[in-house]
Amino acid sequence: MKADSIFSILLFTAFAIAVLITLMLGASFYQRMNDMSQSGYEERTSLSYIWSKVKNNDRIDMISVGDFEGIPALLLFQVYGSTTYVTRIYAYDGWIYELFSEYELEMLPENGMPILETSSLSFTQENNGMIKVTVGSSSAFVYPRSGGTFVRGILE
Repeated sequence: MKADSIFSILLFTAFAIAVLITLMLGASFYQRMNDMSQSGYEERTSLSYIWSKVKNNDRIDMISVGDFEGIPALLLFQVYGSTTYVTRIYAYDGWIYELFSEYELEMLPENGMPILETSSLSFTQENNGMIKVTVGSSSAFVYPRSGGTFVRGILE
């Protein structure tokens, strides 16, 4: 074999290896970016869901942060006739759950309906009624009041 033929084959092989490495690195980068985007989407969607639930039940005296079978929960109360109902929003088994029932009924976390997947969910209620909702690494402040609800900001 001639030296120029060997050189051509080696050059082609080096080029092919460089292309394969570039493709593998690009695919890895794309996968990481896609995972980060998906995680952020799930957190934003979860915060938006909780914000809309608070907005639809917008009375400061009918919303509280509580405990549901040892799990932190957002409690949204409604009164129909002489019966009080509660919607509980909580994290259970890797999902955000919602459970609507009469307030006095004994319910279990698995009785709820899974809404969205989540890594974590927590609620903190301030003295002024403002509620901090944390989903994964994102947080939002929701302030229920008679005239409307607003999200004070999303923190990363």
